[in-house]
Amino acid sequence: MATVDQNKFILGSPPCILIDYDLGKVIHNCKKPTTNISFYESLSNIVLNIDNPVICLSGGGDSQFNFMLFKELGIDFEVVSYATKWGINTINADDVLAGDDLCKKYGIKRTVIDIDLQKFLETEEYIDVAEKYGIYSPQLALHVKFLSEIQDFGTPVLGDEPPLLTMHEGQARLPMDANAVARTLEGYNNFKDAGNKYFRNLLFSTPEIFYQSVENNITTLKTQKVYTGTTNVNSSHINHTRYKYCYYNTILKDLQIEPRLIKSTGFETIQKYFASLNNDMDSFDRKYRYNLLNNSKNLRTFMNREGNMYLRGDNFSTTSLVPVEAIWKGNIKDLKKEYLDAIQKYKPENIFDYLL
Repeated sequence: MATVDQNKFILGSPPCILIDYDLGKVIHNCKKPTTNISFYESLSNIVLNIDNPVICLSGGGDSQFNFMLFKELGIDFEVVSYATKWGINTINADDVLAGDDLCKKYGIKRTVIDIDLQKFLETEEYIDVAEKYGIYSPQLALHVKFLSEIQDFGTPVLGDEPPLLTMHEGQARLPMDANAVARTLEGYNNFKDAGNKYFRNLLFSTPEIFYQSVENNITTLKTQKVYTGTTNVNSSHINHTRYKYCYYNTILKDLQIEPRLIKSTGFETIQKYFASLNNDMDSFDRKYRYNLLNNSKNLRTFMNREGNMYLRGDNFSTTSLVPVEAIWKGNIKDLKKEYLDAIQKYKPENIFDYLL
């Protein structure tokens, strides 16, 4: 779970990621376990202690992984999802239908809550939610509204992004933008600090689980003979969705995540609609997103320029930028070397997906 301690952002206990806003430092802690407990057992020990879990299911890989892991472990759970409405349209209909089929297949009770996105935006309720919890995105504000409406269901369990090792121009990379992680999670943290509940960040629960999460890339490479990589030419035009499914399925024992041919949160559709309506690709962001940016402590404190992270003042000044010191503790170098050695030995296939 991510927390805020004075002027710090903390992910995991002990911290896997710690951002010290005062000192302008980002500290990562990826620690090799000192016991022989398996990755699966480590995760099981965490999720078995979640009280009355309710899986928040979009049908994508991250939430499917939670669904399958809990199912394998014999944990009783229900599922809750939301249908994003805009007039007569259900703009995340693909997600809603995929989740419906998945729950029917495994006999899991599911509740779908309708959320009127058009009303949420046009009445400016999204601004109230964003300002209350320090949220910089209308989509994240919608997520928090959803969480606020399901508190009586149990403990909401949210999907996460796993730490994916990638190859880029012959180098092993762990492309984790700690600032992006923090600015995404800070609103959820504030929501929790206000007395609400949810569970998230399973793969970053401890430095040892963080290590095992990174190490699972090597296990995926060895067992499924796949990896994912980019070049300077294609890096901005691809993502790693198919590889992520392989990553998750390496963890699971009996069940497997089913690939999605179509994955849509609905916000992509609305952004396209506003772009066409106003002949402006950034029309939606200009109307509903840019006015929220200053809510984010991370965006007020840090900025990225040419791939580097800098400290800045609260006035969004781009002058006198101070580089942020990124510190890695633990065994990440050993994992990267093992990853490179495994690529040479196993000759895996590079799999990725085009952004069209």
